[in-house]
Amino acid sequence: MDTNHILFFVLAFLSVLTAFLVVTKKNPIASAMSLVFNFFILAGIYLTLSAQFIAIIQILVYAGAIMVLFVFVIMLLNLEDDKELKDSLTPSKFLKVILSIVMIAIIIYIISYSAITTS
Repeated sequence: MDTNHILFFVLAFLSVLTAFLVVTKKNPIASAMSLVFNFFILAGIYLTLSAQFIAIIQILVYAGAIMVLFVFVIMLLNLEDDKELKDSLTPSKFLKVILSIVMIAIIIYIISYSAITTS
């Protein structure tokens, strides 16, 4: 494996990590910033695939214009932290965690099975 492949997989892992942070952060600004990081990482993935134009458009359009719009809307909503969120694990949260783990396991199994059958 050359360095381009290694860089691609590192960026892919970081992209999945930042996407996970987007949906798990309680603060909408922190979630939006995670989305910005995800857009920059996707631009890096495009660069590893030799798609320089798409990488630049990704940064200009999505990381620039769209995220400014998202942050503007978040600020207009004026979300207040008056409501205390429970940190306890409710049955619905537990079910969501279990279903997420099962789905990730299925995806990993499908990817590994397709890698085995194609080689």
